[in-house]
Amino acid sequence: MLVIVVQALFFFLPGYIANMFPVVLSKISFLDFLKKPVDGGRKWGHLTVFGEHKTYFGFIVGVGGALIVGLIQALIFENVAGAQWLFLFPYTIANGLVLGFLLGFGSLFGDLMKSFVKRRLNIKSGSSFFPFDQLDFVVGGLLFGAWVYFPSWWHVLVLVLLTPLLHLISNVIGYKMGLKKVWW
Repeated sequence: MLVIVVQALFFFLPGYIANMFPVVLSKISFLDFLKKPVDGGRKWGHLTVFGEHKTYFGFIVGVGGALIVGLIQALIFENVAGAQWLFLFPYTIANGLVLGFLLGFGSLFGDLMKSFVKRRLNIKSGSSFFPFDQLDFVVGGLLFGAWVYFPSWWHVLVLVLLTPLLHLISNVIGYKMGLKKVWW
């Protein structure tokens, strides 16, 4: 069972990084010009479409981080003897980059769709929306990543069960570091 847990977390690492990088790298000031809402401030009814926290910066650094992780995973697969047990299928540079992009973009797209639903339900940005805040990016990442590979249901179950705990731990760390305004 431990092998399935490690494989699942390693497989989805590009998605985790895509979800985390926008917060971790938010203090980068030379990219401030990208910190504009992807909805351009447009409204659907009296509420913004996605909210001011869903920015071009987040998408670019998130997907960029996921691409880097996908590349590193492919390099590990091709160059580290004995590491192949970590992988759910054979990686090449090309499919590592494609999967990294799809898991990263899908994770951010899932988060964007959750924000859209939160706005429609009149839930304020930053307010807790359990369990959707913790699983939106996993669902989005897996759906987009399925174009290359969809893991076994055991691997998916591990992601669904462990991600809320990992999400909480990373949010508390981000809050303590001053990167997040709320601990959840």
